[in-house]
Amino acid sequence: MVVKKDKSQEARAEYQAKIKRKEIDIESFQQQQKSFEQSTNGFNATLNSAYGSLREIHDSERRWGVNADKQVEADARKASEVARLVREQNEQISQYFKQAKKQTLNEIDQLEKARQALPWD
Repeated sequence: MVVKKDKSQEARAEYQAKIKRKEIDIESFQQQQKSFEQSTNGFNATLNSAYGSLREIHDSERRWGVNADKQVEADARKASEVARLVREQNEQISQYFKQAKKQTLNEIDQLEKARQALPWD
């Protein structure tokens, strides 16, 4: 009995390994995005807490007769601007992760097509 070796077997195995690495890349992107979102949420919570503390200080100063209305307005504008910048940055980073995932999925499709195009003996 003679066992005939499939000439494309090794190439198919190589394509499968490349596809697996791309799938791992996608999982890594998702983990990085989740980590980034958690970090950003923590930053936003810290920012909100700090702004709340500033409001308390200004309220306390107002009770003691110190007029800090302009400072309160300035702090509110600063906090609002930082929050806007963080939101914009989050959107850009989210778009990056979506784009990277889409590109990787396209690469997987190309690898699968190339693997399927290999001849079977």
